[in-house]
Amino acid sequence: MLLIVGLVATEVALRTLAGRSTLVADEYSGYLMVATVLFGLAYTLASDGHIRITILTGRLPEKPQRWFESLAALLALLLCLYLFRHACVMVYDTWSLGMTADSIAETPLWIPQLSLLAGLALLCLQLLAEMLRRLPFLPTR
Repeated sequence: MLLIVGLVATEVALRTLAGRSTLVADEYSGYLMVATVLFGLAYTLASDGHIRITILTGRLPEKPQRWFESLAALLALLLCLYLFRHACVMVYDTWSLGMTADSIAETPLWIPQLSLLAGLALLCLQLLAEMLRRLPFLPTR
């Protein structure tokens, strides 16, 4: 986030004081914003920051509740693995085709797309940990 603020501040200062532009501040700020969100997903899950709707699980006894939450984490993990697999294919295709951003910087698109892979990989690992943590036959933390 600090890099985004720095890029935007530099862009504003250059436009105001020198009448010039970095020409890439908006592009790279976008890449950094996506990376920030993706890297934050796993941490948010680990710190119980994701919104949970407990209309069903809140009424269950502890053991069935933990089974239900573990199953939900497993389904989320399977979805995340599916997304990760397709993201790998996308990044590989982008790299092998030599695709670049349609901007003055012509950034190779596989580079910012790596944040998608890293963020999804971290989320998959955290979902696995969450699923195991919620299993009823394992002790709670």
